[in-house]
Amino acid sequence: MVCNVSNYLYCVGDEDEHKLYIKANCSMCLGGVRGGAFANCPYCDANRKSYIEASFNIVKTNLAHQLTITQKKELINYLKVDIKKK
Repeated sequence: MVCNVSNYLYCVGDEDEHKLYIKANCSMCLGGVRGGAFANCPYCDANRKSYIEASFNIVKTNLAHQLTITQKKELINYLKVDIKKK
């Protein structure tokens, strides 16, 4: 399953395992800064971007900027219920 969470985060995985990825500057060609063998970098797309697994801090920052106050409250309530189940 692949779903676009925002222009920044993407989730990939099956029903049991979800991972979030971000589209960032390629770490191999440094976003096109490195020349030579990396002029046609095989690790990124034409825009010099590649997908990397998102860290927890990036997910938090993205949600803080993307969600409305109502959505944030809904997420907090959802997490409280989820914690009680465990």
